Amino acid sequence: MEEKNMIQSLQLLGNRILIREEPVKENADGRILIIGKNKKAPLIGIVVKAGPGIYSEKGEFIPNTVTQGDRVMFQDWDGDVVEFGLEKFYMITETHVIGVLK
Repeated sequence: MEEKNMIQSLQLLGNRILIREEPVKENADGRILIIGKNKKAPLIGIVVKAGPGIYSEKGEFIPNTVTQGDRVMFQDWDGDVVEFGLEKFYMITETHVIGVLK
């Protein structure tokens, strides 16, 4: 099965999202400064697929707030790395997204 078809046929469950990491631009004007014990910079990527959301303990449905095409910041150790063809993707839960870049 072709990479594009595999991604299109993938149905994510719960609050999982699939992210394609953006390549890091060298000598970029806008830089992220990390202060504190964690010196590893967060990653930036594009949401390729997103699950529908999850149910709370009270049974209320909580939809994902990120959608396909959103540019997000996330930590690379928060989830699994999956490969479709030669391309690498991150599969994380929405709770591990640090923020949406507008």
